[in-house]
Amino acid sequence: MKYRKNNAITSKMPLGFALHKFIKDEDNQPYDYIYIDINSTFEQITGLKSSNVIGKKVTEVIPDLFSDKFNWIEAYAKVAYEGESFEIERFFHPLNAWYRINAYQPEYGYFVTIFDDITDKKEAEQQLEIFKTISDNALYGKAMADIYGNLTYINKFFANIHGYEPEKLIGKPMSVLHNEKQLTVVNKLLKQLFEVGEFETQEVWHKHKNGTEFPMAMSGVMIRNAKGEPMCIAASAVDITKEKQIEESLIKLNNEYEKVMEGVQNAMFLLKLLDDGSFRFVRNNAYHQNKTGIKLEQIENKSPQELLGKEAGDIVERNYLKCVIAKESITYEEDLNLPAGKRTWLTTLTPIMDKGEVTHVVGSAIDITEIKEKERRIEQLKKEFETVFEGSQDSMYLVEVVDSETYKYILVNSAADELTGVLSEEIIGKTPREAFGDRIGNDISLKFKECYELRQRISYEAKRDFESKVIDVYVVLTPIIEDEKVKYLVGSSRDITKDKENLKKIEYLSYYDQLTGLYNRRYFEEELKKISKPQYLPISLIMADLNGLKLFNDGFGHKKGDELLIEAGQIITKNTPEESIVARTGGDEFVVILSNTDYEEAIKIRNRLELACEEVDVSPLVLSLAFGVATRDSARINIEKIIQEAENDMYRDKLSKSPSIRGKTLTSIMSDLHEKSPLEEKHSSRVSCLSERLAIALELDDKSIKELKLAGFLHDIGKITIALNILDKAEKLNEEEWLVIKKHPEVGYRILSATSDMAEIAKYVLMHHERVDGKGYPQGLKGSEIPLQAKVITIADAYESMTGNRPYKRKMSKNEAIEELRRCAGSQFDSTLVKVFIEEVLPKEETSVDKHFCLELP
Repeated sequence: MKYRKNNAITSKMPLGFALHKFIKDEDNQPYDYIYIDINSTFEQITGLKSSNVIGKKVTEVIPDLFSDKFNWIEAYAKVAYEGESFEIERFFHPLNAWYRINAYQPEYGYFVTIFDDITDKKEAEQQLEIFKTISDNALYGKAMADIYGNLTYINKFFANIHGYEPEKLIGKPMSVLHNEKQLTVVNKLLKQLFEVGEFETQEVWHKHKNGTEFPMAMSGVMIRNAKGEPMCIAASAVDITKEKQIEESLIKLNNEYEKVMEGVQNAMFLLKLLDDGSFRFVRNNAYHQNKTGIKLEQIENKSPQELLGKEAGDIVERNYLKCVIAKESITYEEDLNLPAGKRTWLTTLTPIMDKGEVTHVVGSAIDITEIKEKERRIEQLKKEFETVFEGSQDSMYLVEVVDSETYKYILVNSAADELTGVLSEEIIGKTPREAFGDRIGNDISLKFKECYELRQRISYEAKRDFESKVIDVYVVLTPIIEDEKVKYLVGSSRDITKDKENLKKIEYLSYYDQLTGLYNRRYFEEELKKISKPQYLPISLIMADLNGLKLFNDGFGHKKGDELLIEAGQIITKNTPEESIVARTGGDEFVVILSNTDYEEAIKIRNRLELACEEVDVSPLVLSLAFGVATRDSARINIEKIIQEAENDMYRDKLSKSPSIRGKTLTSIMSDLHEKSPLEEKHSSRVSCLSERLAIALELDDKSIKELKLAGFLHDIGKITIALNILDKAEKLNEEEWLVIKKHPEVGYRILSATSDMAEIAKYVLMHHERVDGKGYPQGLKGSEIPLQAKVITIADAYESMTGNRPYKRKMSKNEAIEELRRCAGSQFDSTLVKVFIEEVLPKEETSVDKHFCLELP
């Protein structure tokens, strides 16, 4: 396919991408499909990981697929086999999500799906419908907006109160309902929605279409999806114009009370001391009312117990008595649970004297709840800091800033001892230079100064030589500012030596081919961009493709094929200029980038590579490379065009070399087999000769006679993969060994079918152990299902095996073999062919035929 797995386009797509291949049943009907590739976005939006998906059937990955009412197999089959494409939005029950899916055919039998998770969109639509149903006829304002603040719904009441029809506001930003000054309040509420998820009733001024403004009490909530992500905003609003008018009247009244205690900024209250020694509240100022939640009408003429309850009332009354007894001001802290909540107060009581006696007590209180909370928090943070400081695996230290040039360690944790190799007691109280010497100390001091002057956290990497060990460290420095001055620096250092080493390994793996050690395609593509500049012209490319790799792998195994790839890479590297870039860009493809190299010089390098390939000896393998050359001598020429020209040139070279290489490779495989087992050489030759004679007796045409002669010689080529201890075993084969032997027709078929002009012969080789009664292998074919040529080889192979020398059985005489052929005619062998073989071929067989059985492959 043209598609390359995990290519740059699909891997960076913001949409899910999946490539599939259909598989068919015995009736040639598509019934399932396999995942060929997916991108990271597909993994994210479906929750399916590539390691659990690639190479598997969809029914294995999603067993509940057929529970979905929609017939996915049928829909996708039309795409893969009829070239149809479609876009659909559906709720996919097996994954419990809504998707928009686009499907198209990249190649016959394949299809691509592009996924977009639209669950949020669908859920938002559902929420909107529910909200509309509830809100359309409400007698107060209801509205919805997307997360960007654009109105998606507004009920009639809300729209009309602003002078609009609802449809005129859909899609408009909420800002059309507010003046510019009020937008600051609205934006704060929106921020609160994102952070907290809701805001309780707030006063917000709105703008009518005619420009007038009016107040509304608003509340809002952020609607989130199942993942907790924001989807849309829902808001309610009530016109509070009348309530505001009442509030303004109250404000005027409060202003009059403020004049009584003009200039007082604290919470103030006034107590009257009665003759019986009890107290009654006279008044409190607005600040006191706001902070305590106790209104003026609630406090007037109430005793402490009546106002606060017996327990709290007794507590505050004891303090009032202390003031009366002392006849002077007293100050104290107290915690009171008042209607506005539990608060901490710093209270000062001052007695008012008349003729030496206390008649009233004035109270002034400051709400110090936040201050006390900060003090508690600071104390807690200190404890937490000490816990983290000592428990951290990172080296941590606290540095005192003496001045802009001098810094002293005042606290060092135990992890620093291990990192630096210097005990903490040898560091505390010293400057960096005193602790670690001038070289390291100067560098550390400069970084301390940088943090001090910037007055913000800094981080950096550095190489440190502590106690004869060189390590890479990652350092974070944070200033502690008090009274607008940097008083301390908190530092942490971490040994990242192994991380740096691992990063180098990752970088190596990302740019180098693991098998050959050459650069990989990613590096090639990036480097091509770098040198596509005028100063590197002319740029020449040499494309190379290893001929016959599939044959090598099938015939000698992938290990031998890998050795050939490594050898090819070494030859290219040795015979190209040192400054050239050599990369393995595919399974059997290489490319050489030659900057500042013209076409003539590139052709010389190509010729040198051709000669080097001819001289190398990788017996029994055949090393052959197809080469293509192209040159970019002008910046106006697109580099992609040069790549295409080089590839085209390489393919032309490959076409001219392929037939010769295939023949040499097949000859090499047979030679290796015969060298491993001389008996197989004689067997191949005799079967070839007998097959040819039977073809002649059957009066087949010349082409068929030649094919049978070649097929007879190659019929056991698949035995190249069988170990010699099994191939020449004298004892009876066990079940496992017999299964190995039975695989050789399929192996032979794979080797030969890699060569286009060997396709027919490959079929005969595959079927030469089939029987006419259907009990043969590997496919269990019978009768007319088996080609004539395969039946001919079956008889020749059986006769030669019976009459030839074999370590595992007695050699039969010619007559014994003939009787065996007749006995098995109609079951193992074709009866007609057996008759012709016995009557017309065997009578002409010479006494010594070994010298006749030699065959040269084309």
